Amino acid sequence: MKRLQWIALFFSMALGATIPTIVAAAQYSEQFISGHAYRAGETQYDNWISFRASLPTSGVNSITVRGSRDTTGRSCTDPVKAQQIADAMRAGTSKPGISLSLSCDGFKWNTSSCSNTPFNEADLSLTVGPGSHPCDCSKSNYIIRPGIAGEYLPLSSSNWGGIAGPTCSAPSQFMEVVVNTGMSIGIDIKPWSDPNSINLCSKGAVPVALLGDTSFDVSLVDKDSLRFADSAVKMVGKKDPNTLCSIEDVNLDGFNDLVCHFVTTDIAALDGESVSAEVNGALLDGTSIKGADSVNIVKYTCK
Repeated sequence: MKRLQWIALFFSMALGATIPTIVAAAQYSEQFISGHAYRAGETQYDNWISFRASLPTSGVNSITVRGSRDTTGRSCTDPVKAQQIADAMRAGTSKPGISLSLSCDGFKWNTSSCSNTPFNEADLSLTVGPGSHPCDCSKSNYIIRPGIAGEYLPLSSSNWGGIAGPTCSAPSQFMEVVVNTGMSIGIDIKPWSDPNSINLCSKGAVPVALLGDTSFDVSLVDKDSLRFADSAVKMVGKKDPNTLCSIEDVNLDGFNDLVCHFVTTDIAALDGESVSAEVNGALLDGTSIKGADSVNIVKYTCK
């Protein structure tokens, strides 16, 4: 498939793991062919314009540049700097040269132009160092510049960039830019149960574990914000306003997990055709979180 996250999804399902979801505010994912110059009317070119225009004006947490030659890629995880990069990509540049340059997570990031084509809103490149030259042809930088061929006074340049290799006359490859506004987390619906069977007519609650790891501290979760398939966390009791959640290591990986119980009769986002369910919420600092796992609906019509 075209998008790399579906590859990760396939392997997760094959291994019987939880199904993570990517919380992306905007995503640019295209296949590039060596020697081809992209112009207006081609998806690589047109989607670059629409992707940049769709970038959020606030709430960006990270930006990742990756592709078929490096599926991990390079990321900026500083929310302030990631937002600055997104703002610069959205604004573009009206003349050749660097319009933004900063360092984030050990790499130099800049937005710039390499073309002298006037009034070309697509003529903007995103460069991730160590180098910072916007028109670099070396193998050290990751560069995406789909609009270098131009829309007005079309050029013949096929130097659309590249990842983990040359960025001029690069080999054919898939390239992707992901702008995230939240955190992807792993969850386990009904821990220790397989399949995750749910009777939507039950008057009980469904336990869901938010799985902690090196980058996700479950103690930082705002439990009141959590929703499982649109249902809220069950309260301990009428006289106890606290949410019914506990911290334990359900998958025995050495990291604390947060297990919360959700009122089954409040579940509104599932029906007899549902095969997966999501948890949405936020950390105490406002960062959104999202995760999904498979479900097996055994009953959904109730008397």
